[in-house]
Parts: sequence; structure tokens; C-alpha cells
Amino acid sequence: MVKWKRKLKSKTPHLIFQFLVVKPNEHQIKEVEQLAKTIGIDEVVYKTAQLYDYEHGNELMPNDLSHSRYKKIKTAHTASVIRY
Repeated sequence: MVKWKRKLKSKTPHLIFQFLVVKPNEHQIKEVEQLAKTIGIDEVVYKTAQLYDYEHGNELMPNDLSHSRYKKIKTAHTASVIRY
């Protein structure tokens, strides 16, 4: 699609790169942005993962909670996670 978009010098279609952010790949966000720019993608959209057993944390939950559907809260006895 990128090849033909460039060849035809067209502004359409608007190409979107969706990136699912989880803990093992959250460090690659800048690389994804650079890759998209290099390839010729118009927009990068960061997706949040639906996690199961999130109440007690989950190994896939990103450290940067701006890329998470969940937030950590501290209670008197423990840290918990709730879904927004």
C-alpha cells in the first residue's frame, strides 16, 4: 500500500500502524515511531491490552500506566490493580 501510495503521490489511504503495548515491548515505542516514519505510515496508534487476573497485577501490564487500561492503587495492606 505504501509503495502505491508513494508512486501515485496520493494522500490516501491514511495508513495507521497499531501497536499493542505490553511490558515486554513498551521500551520499543520510539523504535515503532521511527519504523513507521521510515516505512511511510501516516499514524501510529497505541493499543492497550485486556489482561486477565489484573487485580493482583499481571506480568504483561506496562510500567507506564498511560499505556494500560488499569491503574495501581495502594490499600492499607497491599497494592491492588483496578480497571478503569
